[in-house]
Amino acid sequence: MRLSVTGGLIAALAVPLRGVERAVTGVIAAAMRRGKRNVVAAVLLTAFCAGQSNALDHASPDGPVAARKPHQVLSPYGARDDEYYWLRDDTRQSPDVLDYLNRETAYRDAVMAPTDPLRQTLYDELVGRIKPDDSTVPVYEHGYWYYTRFEPGLDYPVYARRKGSMKAPERVMLDGNRMAKGHEYFQIGDTQSSPTAGSWPASALAARSASGTSPPASP
Repeated sequence: MRLSVTGGLIAALAVPLRGVERAVTGVIAAAMRRGKRNVVAAVLLTAFCAGQSNALDHASPDGPVAARKPHQVLSPYGARDDEYYWLRDDTRQSPDVLDYLNRETAYRDAVMAPTDPLRQTLYDELVGRIKPDDSTVPVYEHGYWYYTRFEPGLDYPVYARRKGSMKAPERVMLDGNRMAKGHEYFQIGDTQSSPTAGSWPASALAARSASGTSPPASP
């Protein structure tokens, strides 16, 4: 992929498919751990670097190849062969699957290593154009002004409200930065204000949000 940076915008000129999936996996996972605002930047940076990795393939060792293992999947409509069925691991504990994924990750790291300085440069430029204390436009509902804001140096949103006026004292409903502590991955799902006061205690909010889904925020 060839990209040009003008005024902080990245325009995709061509998208080769080879190598994109391998490159996207690790960078997006790391960005998700740091917050949703970093995901878009990670996708753009990864797409750029995936194109760079195409030029490095000829000088890199061959990547791991998943083994083919005969397996029949039965269904009411007949059986089908799936030689890669063994890669399905709902428990995330299969030694064979984990070993293969680790080898894929190691290969990606080796191939992408020469692009590290460029990726960091692009990442810094993108992040430098994001307002560190960005916030949403307040929405009036049930007598309160609801909004989301970010704090400089932190990655997750803070959901808050003010009663009657934006000059009223702030009440924080969900603090993503506090709730993300101790979690390898964290994301607040959709939120909705409840017309019934005290519908969801703080403990319930924290528990639901840590799993990626949030209950309605109490007014």
